[in-house]
Amino acid sequence: MAKARKKRSGVGSAIYAFFMILFVVAVGYGIFWVWGKLWVYATEYEGSQSRPVIEAYMDRLRENLWDDSIAETVSSMPHEFQTDEECGEVIRELLRDNLSYTRAAGGDSETEVYNLLCGKNLFGKVTLVQDKSRADELEFAEEYGLYPWKVYKEEFYFDGLYTGAQITVPSEYTVSINGHELGEEYLVETGIPYDVLAEYYQEFPNLPTKVTYRVDQIIGHVDPEIFDADGNPVTIDPERDDSQFIPPVDEATLQGLTDFAWAFSDRYLAFSTGASDMSYLFNELKPYVVAGSDLESRMKGAVEGYVGYQHNSQYQFGGAWLNDTMNLGNGNYVLYIGATASSHQPQGYVNVERYMKVLVVDSNTGIRALSVEDYEPGE
Repeated sequence: MAKARKKRSGVGSAIYAFFMILFVVAVGYGIFWVWGKLWVYATEYEGSQSRPVIEAYMDRLRENLWDDSIAETVSSMPHEFQTDEECGEVIRELLRDNLSYTRAAGGDSETEVYNLLCGKNLFGKVTLVQDKSRADELEFAEEYGLYPWKVYKEEFYFDGLYTGAQITVPSEYTVSINGHELGEEYLVETGIPYDVLAEYYQEFPNLPTKVTYRVDQIIGHVDPEIFDADGNPVTIDPERDDSQFIPPVDEATLQGLTDFAWAFSDRYLAFSTGASDMSYLFNELKPYVVAGSDLESRMKGAVEGYVGYQHNSQYQFGGAWLNDTMNLGNGNYVLYIGATASSHQPQGYVNVERYMKVLVVDSNTGIRALSVEDYEPGE
């Protein structure tokens, strides 16, 4: 027969229950204490992060794009083409949608430096430092370095927002930047030859030239305007050569040059072919050539030393046309002439198509050739 379990006395049970309650309370309090410490640590750790501080700073900067510090910086910067107010408006517009930041070099465990960017341009720096003035308020700050951050210093230098312009124009043109006409103090180069006139400057030193203006320290946009010698606005085509700056030949002059091209080409090709007496051909061509020129001297030499195509005959002129003209000024022109002719040579009839670049002078004696050289169309 099993023995009956002896019952615990009432006093023992009470003591047991009391200690169990104490144990539960102690464990609960310990857990609560540990949890409280962890919560404080987590809170202080979160407050010790610098990213929320720099992000909040950037938000404030975006909301208030102009303050006394920025205004003072802009006022101290060179900006002769713009007023302080114009600069302020430009900078606000630039900053409105283009603000960002990056961590800069330098700093240490207690200091962080950030570059302030507008697009890709650097316009300032902001420095954060650990705020140790609140150490007494924080439990873990000193032991673990969990100090909060604050903005210590901000710098603005808008040099990175400067733009500039360099413009090359004919020397008689004028240039304005944002409504301000540029004077000689902005010239960085003068006497620049026109590319299409390069070979003629030695013979005609008074040919037009170009100049280059350079302007720096403009904040924001650059709005250049170019005006010709008569004050008319001009747009320069960067894809074209400098012939765009040369005034066109008027209709009356063009007609005279066209008539000359026909007559000169006929006599010049006949002389070149040698299909008749050379002295006769020279006399036929001579009225179309500048007297005493190198071209006339070379033709005289050809007559005197001619031993060429005595068997050429039956010269026929097919015609001539002007492909282009270039006005050099002062009655000087370059004619780009195409012409055709044929003659009977020992091997039979030969047809010639020739392209000539002829420098002519239009004076009170009429239009005369100063030089001739062959060229390839499209050059």
